[in-house]
Amino acid sequence: MNATTDKLVTIYVDGSAYKVKSGGHLLEACLGLDKDLPYFCWHPALGSVGSCRQCAVQLYQDDEDQRGRMAMACMTPVVEGMRVSLSAPMASEFRQQCIEVTMANHPHDCPVCEEGGECHLQDMTLQSGHTQRRYKGAKKTYHNQDLGPCVGHEMNRCISCYRCVRFYQDYAGGDDLVVLGSKENVYFGRHEDGCLSSHFSGNLAEVCPTGVFYDKALSDSYTRKWDLQSAPSICSHCSLGCNLSVGEREGRVKRVTNRYHSQVNGYFICDKGRYGFAHSNSEQGLYQAQVQPLGESEKVTCDNADALDYVAQIINELGAENVFGLGSPRASVEENFGLKSLVGKANFYAGHNAVQDAIQTHVLHHLTQTNLHSPSLKQIEQADAIIIIGEDLLHTAPRMALSVRQASRNLGFARAAAIGIPRWQDEPVRIHTQNQLSPIISVTTASTGLDDISSLCLQLTPEEMCDYAQALTSAIDGTLDSSKLSAKLHGQVQRSLTLLAGAKRPLVISGSSSQSPELIDRAAQLALALGHNSGTQAWLSYCLEAANSMGLGMLNQDAKHVGDLSLRLQQQSTASALIVLQADLFALSTEAGAMCENLRHLIVLDHLPSATSKKADVVIACANTFETEGTYINNEGRAQRFFAVHDKQGRSDAWRSLATLAKMVSQTGDPGTSVTQLANCIKFDHVCNLVSQQGGLFSHWCNVAPDADFRVAGMKIPRQSHRASGRTSLHAHESVSEAKQPEDLDSALGYTMEGTPINKPSALMPQVWSPGWNSNEAINKFQEEINGPLKGGEAGLRLFDGLQGLPLTSSTLIPSITIGAGQILAHSQSRLFASDQASHLSTALRQRSDPLSARIHPQTAAQMGLTEVVEVCVELAQLQWRLPLTLDASMAMDLVLLPSHYQAPINVGHLPAAVKLSTATDEAT
Repeated sequence: MNATTDKLVTIYVDGSAYKVKSGGHLLEACLGLDKDLPYFCWHPALGSVGSCRQCAVQLYQDDEDQRGRMAMACMTPVVEGMRVSLSAPMASEFRQQCIEVTMANHPHDCPVCEEGGECHLQDMTLQSGHTQRRYKGAKKTYHNQDLGPCVGHEMNRCISCYRCVRFYQDYAGGDDLVVLGSKENVYFGRHEDGCLSSHFSGNLAEVCPTGVFYDKALSDSYTRKWDLQSAPSICSHCSLGCNLSVGEREGRVKRVTNRYHSQVNGYFICDKGRYGFAHSNSEQGLYQAQVQPLGESEKVTCDNADALDYVAQIINELGAENVFGLGSPRASVEENFGLKSLVGKANFYAGHNAVQDAIQTHVLHHLTQTNLHSPSLKQIEQADAIIIIGEDLLHTAPRMALSVRQASRNLGFARAAAIGIPRWQDEPVRIHTQNQLSPIISVTTASTGLDDISSLCLQLTPEEMCDYAQALTSAIDGTLDSSKLSAKLHGQVQRSLTLLAGAKRPLVISGSSSQSPELIDRAAQLALALGHNSGTQAWLSYCLEAANSMGLGMLNQDAKHVGDLSLRLQQQSTASALIVLQADLFALSTEAGAMCENLRHLIVLDHLPSATSKKADVVIACANTFETEGTYINNEGRAQRFFAVHDKQGRSDAWRSLATLAKMVSQTGDPGTSVTQLANCIKFDHVCNLVSQQGGLFSHWCNVAPDADFRVAGMKIPRQSHRASGRTSLHAHESVSEAKQPEDLDSALGYTMEGTPINKPSALMPQVWSPGWNSNEAINKFQEEINGPLKGGEAGLRLFDGLQGLPLTSSTLIPSITIGAGQILAHSQSRLFASDQASHLSTALRQRSDPLSARIHPQTAAQMGLTEVVEVCVELAQLQWRLPLTLDASMAMDLVLLPSHYQAPINVGHLPAAVKLSTATDEAT
């Protein structure tokens, strides 16, 4: 519960005594006691406003009071000795009357409604006892708006609970979804048709208790919710590790929804995580192995088994010492380990460039210090001062941006609590605090989506960010020599010191977007200084390059990067082969072409085509995230398992293919039958050795989820709902007999509706359902306390808790750069939608992506003579791109910002890099 204290009080519900936490409200307490009390407007993350009047109860003054008084449970604080009745005739009749009025204008469209079968309104109507409609008048009708490619709109179903605008505006900070009208004529939508701008708009489909806002991606190819086969998964689009529930039908992923995790994503996910699944259904995917024998000009398709035989022959012919492996931060721990085991530690290279390699090494060093704590997203919401350096969070770690937005309200919560207003009283808190926000300092290359809540916004180059962080650290430590600072920097530091004064839970956020290992170090030093000044443990959070960047770094802390691989191949005097795992060599290095020329064989394991797979002579089609099982380790060091939602379509698990190859080459060992067996073999080099000496968690890291042998009452956990129907009819055109369901030997999940629907460990929870609770609101039945941890234990395992520091094995700082005529510092800027191959294959996200352009400050453009130019040519390392030029006064001076699509070619040696920038018509370019 969102209680202000852990003190327990006794309350009496329908004559029975219960111990509950004080500080919360009665609705929260009743739901926590597993009582069924209807509600609409309340949401655990949004607080109470008491607008729907559906949670009415009868309160009694003492045990002699027989009449009592009616009260709304969501607006009634829990106090010692409270006596309440949920079943009192007056309260029950009032709830029934409320729902009847609510339903008076609701259409009878349940059979065709997208929310059908998973509708909170249906559940609450039945709980309230409303079974017949007496209203005979004409119903009000509304215009439905086009809200973009992600969210649909059916305003006639609205019950005016205000959840949508409270989430969209108050929680997520959006400003283009509003409530219009007066009295009973209320309209929730935009002032005019248009795509919703919030990066969290898809949550409206889950927040809305009816079908007003629905998921267009599911509606376009609709399947009833109970017929979906679901599995627990982890988002692969960024490094935060948000928990997902993935629904499938007929071998195609139909939708992705939020899977509750109290410490990570809570109740909400971003739109990229929700709608970026189209790559799993794409016809462009790799579904069959391809082999191009030596001397042949074309690839031929074959079975994966035949392709593996061919690769084994290659390895035996060349010798294992001449076979190299390129891992990927987008592949799971098990997949990277399988490749490393196949080629050997000496021949294993991490799938990132020199800059990202140095950044990952520095991040791992800092986050394994005992005096630094990497907070979860839930803990970030508790920070009372935040400094963001070098990260545009809405584009690189959007769910973290949502946590930062909640943290900005902590000053208001504290001031409201000082006069006795609890934080769950949403409207009184907002009225009292107005625009009083906790200090947020945003230091980025350009304006961001968090500027509206930031107390100080600075637009600096990465080198200037390092100077700022160093100066602020010295000022906090009391060692700053102001005479050595420029007037501009001195002013920035002084304003920051004023904002940070008195902070008791300060947090520093940085990450890999800066492309600066030095800034990674500066952020850690700043966090330590803030922690020492506040007398608390320093809080530091890093946003990393990909979903498993941390896992890849931990798996091989001293791993070499793609630049070292290029040098190694140049020095090879014998024929060699390279195995590339879910990476595009041409996107990682400008020397990819030369590297391929030095190879006799290029072997790719991937589920999507790339420039590398087109160049390869062997392509092994491997399962994507939704078709296999594995482990990601997120930015805070939390290991989490994801599971296949449906059986593989001719593809194979990459980890199993690699393990099979290793057995074929060595003729020893067993490739294993599950991820858990493989995980038991994984050791984290230096990290594991240090932790094992102190009995740390790493010796049991593989226990992030139950293994394949786990059972509840002898049964597996079903992926399908117990209401699943029509399974036989799927293949009725082929046979009247029901086809045998696939058997999953890799996990404790089953591809059927048979199994136990209760007492599931959180890591194995495909979806939530409880009797009378068919919507996602059923999550309250699985929580230890409302808005708290799950009864089955939180999924995943934090690996860095209680660790000692690691030695820093490498150091790469930004070198000095000489700017020549026509040259300028270049930096990449991430964009959330369609900025990578996986999300680009989503039509909805592609429609929401920003146009590509090079951005430059007007004054910088004037100095370079580019004021009137509409298109420029960007040149670096013999590569050229033509891009529209956009003048942007909100960004740093002396810098050009390029889309993240062009990040890899620019990352040659270091970044910021000096690139040549000229007009597109200049013949010299």
